[in-house]
Amino acid sequence: MKGRKGNEREGFEMNWFENFDASTLTRAEAEEKLVYVRYLITREEESEKLEGLRVYQGLIEGRLAYFKLGDSASGTQESIPQPLATSEDMDLA
Repeated sequence: MKGRKGNEREGFEMNWFENFDASTLTRAEAEEKLVYVRYLITREEESEKLEGLRVYQGLIEGRLAYFKLGDSASGTQESIPQPLATSEDMDLA
């Protein structure tokens, strides 16, 4: 039963990959998703899926870098979201 619950959670969490757009993430969402993607990378064995996860990781890290850049420029904690690359831009859709 415990394994099934884990699979249901993983399936639920994976739904956000389908229409992923890094530019819509808040800082908190990006940090949460980055932790989850890094976790998935440590568990993945198939090279094709691993490559895709690394692309998502890069998109999320780019989003967090954008927030950090905005913080250093304006001294605020949250910056106004600007469009960044999406999974569709990376031909993953």
